Amino acid sequence: MVGVLKGIGCVYLHAVVDTYGSYAFGFLHVSKQPEAAVAVLHNDVLPFYAKLGLPVSAVLTDNGREFCGTERHPYELYLALGDIEHRKTKVRTPRTPVSSADIPPGDRAPPDGFVERFNGTVLEEFFRPAMHQKLFESVEALQIDLDARLYHYNHERPHLGYRNQGRRPWETVETFVRRRLRGHFMASIRLRVQIARKFAYWPDQLPELGPSTTRETARGGVP
Repeated sequence: MVGVLKGIGCVYLHAVVDTYGSYAFGFLHVSKQPEAAVAVLHNDVLPFYAKLGLPVSAVLTDNGREFCGTERHPYELYLALGDIEHRKTKVRTPRTPVSSADIPPGDRAPPDGFVERFNGTVLEEFFRPAMHQKLFESVEALQIDLDARLYHYNHERPHLGYRNQGRRPWETVETFVRRRLRGHFMASIRLRVQIARKFAYWPDQLPELGPSTTRETARGGVP
């Protein structure tokens, strides 16, 4: 819970934090229902990474009721339909790593909860001062100010630590995307060079290779 709005009641933050670059998402709601937890994934997280061409293969949560249940549980069902693995922290142990790559060199234990740290930061830097200084008449009004704060957190605020090392979370994500694209581009160049050598093409004579291109088509024959 981040606070109480007069005439509305308790307001809860449903947060998601990228374990690679600490890029954060937040959705405010008056409940901790599974549907609200699904909403931040469906409306914010998955579209963000889809635009970057990055598939989301796994989500790590605690064992809260908004995340865990039977196979008909809304959150569990949403992840299953999206072919997204649901990983859960051990009970009373919010330090479960997403993978061995999450353990920094020299550390004996994996990093503690990304979301817990983010929740503490946004509570101290945004929610407490904002709700003390300003009267919010709706959850939507508070969400607008939170979105502006998230932009600052992700795009303008330098993050220390071994993940970002002084970079903004967006810079870390963008660098990863560029490296990934560069890797795909170099693989494509290597493939074209191999075909040129094998079939004695000049580079500017190479055919366009589509998904249905066969070896005979590449040679110039009829499939």
